[in-house]
Amino acid sequence: MLDISELWEFLNQRVEECYDIDFFIAMGRFAVEKDLLMPNFSDMGISFRKGKNILLSNPTPISYKIGITEDNMSGNENVTILTGANSGGKTTLLKMVLAFQILFQMGFLVPAEEAYASIFEEIGFLSKHRGESRGAFETSIKRLVPLAIEEKKRLLMVDELEAITEPGSAARIIGTFLNYLRSSNTLCVIVTHLGEDIISSIKSLEGNLPEDMRVDGIEAKGLNESLDLIVDRQPVFYKAGKSTPELIVERLSKTTEGREKEIYQKMVDVLRNKP
Repeated sequence: MLDISELWEFLNQRVEECYDIDFFIAMGRFAVEKDLLMPNFSDMGISFRKGKNILLSNPTPISYKIGITEDNMSGNENVTILTGANSGGKTTLLKMVLAFQILFQMGFLVPAEEAYASIFEEIGFLSKHRGESRGAFETSIKRLVPLAIEEKKRLLMVDELEAITEPGSAARIIGTFLNYLRSSNTLCVIVTHLGEDIISSIKSLEGNLPEDMRVDGIEAKGLNESLDLIVDRQPVFYKAGKSTPELIVERLSKTTEGREKEIYQKMVDVLRNKP
């Protein structure tokens, strides 16, 4: 009679092999389900055509580029300022780029066509949410400044950092930071509603917007019959987008009654400079 203990090492090896097989099958199914493809390598840049956000059930394909790649959809700017409509998809695009890069650095294929990707030493996502404790401004600044000095090869996503302080000061602070960051070893996309003010701040330092910086925009065109925003999620390169808060307020005016409706409509008139 065979002692089961004599087979224990053999059985453990077979179990480990089953885990490996299960993992590779899962990876293959994930790649097929999400239509993932192998990107090309680039030294310092990310670009993709018809990229999809794997965190959404029915994502809109987006094409985008940061840094230097062989794709000529835009220039080779290291820093991009992403502006545009409220609820237009700016933050979603940031998260899409993050998911793209994290998948690549984990050894997975990516959800895009004609993609290029680099390996970064560090990937960062900075966001200042309203309601954080006092001292958040100092904390945020202390996190930002070293990024413009360190020589790490880094991908940095920044989401509406202007919330750290009043808008006028925030625009000047962010503009100064980006001006230093562009000469570092960092690729950066910053989402902001202060695009014009930040650009003006940078121009006051440099005389013009530097060649290694770019402004992109996502704009809303109006409301459809269901009162949803009509938005082209694809950013327009080299064009600042407007926040269009009046469309959000207009939607509220059309879904309320009485005194609330009157107040919302007055807000719309003020935003559109009507008497």
